[in-house]
Amino acid sequence: MIRHLRAPRPASSSALVASLALALGAAACASSNRAQSQPSGIVAEGNSVAELNTAGASFNFRKSASGSVQVDTVQTAAANLWPHLAGVYEELSIPVEIRNPEAGLLGVTNFQVTRKLGDHRLSLYLRCGSSITGSLADNSQIMMTVVTQVRDADLSGLTSQVVTLVDGTARQHGLSSSSTDCDSTGRLEQEILNRLQIAMMKGRGGGG
Repeated sequence: MIRHLRAPRPASSSALVASLALALGAAACASSNRAQSQPSGIVAEGNSVAELNTAGASFNFRKSASGSVQVDTVQTAAANLWPHLAGVYEELSIPVEIRNPEAGLLGVTNFQVTRKLGDHRLSLYLRCGSSITGSLADNSQIMMTVVTQVRDADLSGLTSQVVTLVDGTARQHGLSSSSTDCDSTGRLEQEILNRLQIAMMKGRGGGG
């Protein structure tokens, strides 16, 4: 007796669509899980910004020869610094849009400022070049990013790192030309560090 083997019946179009949807959904879920597993924080290569990860988003910054990331080691746990960080930003008139206590991350990306940040001219903090009107930092519309992360330096809990990222671009008033990249002078990073340490010491002494 000869048996006739039937070819498998092709899946219906609706079944194929359902299978494809399941596959895409699984891939999207895996991608989402990978993104969520990426830790929030500032990734630095030497004195240059490599990447800033916050709230599941990734912001890439151009690297600067003068360095736009400052990393300092402080002889205390990050938990002792974090409560004072927002107050330091307020003192310096820097708005706060990013606040992640778990990662010790606080700051703002791409906020607009003109001429001065607090009581100081922007040229104290940024080098953007110059034009016939003078320093571009002082005479342009500046889009600025300032983010600080306080994190434990090791597992001992005795030392921490204060990592501050400063970045900016300048666009001259009344001109539609492309923006100019700005480099940090390092002054704002140092000011944040100094004020943070002073605030922590006052807190230990029972003051503000």
